[in-house]
Amino acid sequence: MSGAPSERRPDAELEPELARVAAALDRAAALEAQEMREAQALAEAPGSRRVEEALAGAWGAAPRARRRWRGLSLFALAAGVLAVSYLALREPDEHGPRGEFLGDGKIAVVRPGPVADAWDRIEWSGPADTTYRVLVRDAADGAQVHGPVEVERANVLTLPAEANERWPTRIVILLEHRDLDGTWVAAPRHESQRR
Repeated sequence: MSGAPSERRPDAELEPELARVAAALDRAAALEAQEMREAQALAEAPGSRRVEEALAGAWGAAPRARRRWRGLSLFALAAGVLAVSYLALREPDEHGPRGEFLGDGKIAVVRPGPVADAWDRIEWSGPADTTYRVLVRDAADGAQVHGPVEVERANVLTLPAEANERWPTRIVILLEHRDLDGTWVAAPRHESQRR
């Protein structure tokens, strides 16, 4: 054998069935090539205008409808982004939706401190325009020492002079404030010890 690629064997060498298949494929390829040459020679296929009009009528409305929905969707998305941005960037209110949070952590006893020289008054942080209830108990056995006393529109309760004489040396101060709906909300308990 020489190194040249093998050439196709003549049809006579092929089996009769394969020869028929090869001949049919050759005819189909020749017919396709002829049709392609004829199609390229035509500037416009016969009846193509009617086909194009029918297709435009059937499919032409869908892109406009899709464009309309796409426009509405983009508008709704932009409106949503603006609404969320407005809500996120606006100045928050100082208090909750009703003007006050339930159980607000800002309400706590400030004075007397954990260790005090004398007990002359009880002071607390919180809004001054509400009602507070103060109760003083013995830290050792929980016995009631003073109160409960309701204080309106103030953050100070002046204690009687006997507080330093008769009270135990260690007390627990229980402070509550009346919420807008009338319920009493307790502040953290506060202990104080007299020196």
